[in-house]
Amino acid sequence: MGIVKLTNYVELKKGLNQFDIIAGSREEHLVAYRAAMMYLIRETGVKLGDVGKMLGDRHYSTVIHSLNSVKAAKAKPYFHFNGLILEAITELRESLLEIIKDTPELQGLTVREPSNLQGRRYELN
Repeated sequence: MGIVKLTNYVELKKGLNQFDIIAGSREEHLVAYRAAMMYLIRETGVKLGDVGKMLGDRHYSTVIHSLNSVKAAKAKPYFHFNGLILEAITELRESLLEIIKDTPELQGLTVREPSNLQGRRYELN
């Protein structure tokens, strides 16, 4: 599955433990990479609940929180943590595109900007 390849990439290239990324460590750099991964996976059109399941069986509201964090990071990139999130997105975007290209079961997925992130916050109804 593509998520395994993406977490392997993060582990190899950044020296971060993939278990820590998925398991829920609250270390700043791990939280930033987890938020970036949720954002990028969501860009492919995966449902919120499925994104959460891929990354440690998280509730969809956790994914919404991460997507809102990414939106805040884009609005105010000069804050330290926001910069970490945006850096992680930039680094992982190309890897995700390569993974999609090289993984037969992911063929046909495209990385897009979710309309829900443009102009408003996600909301729980």
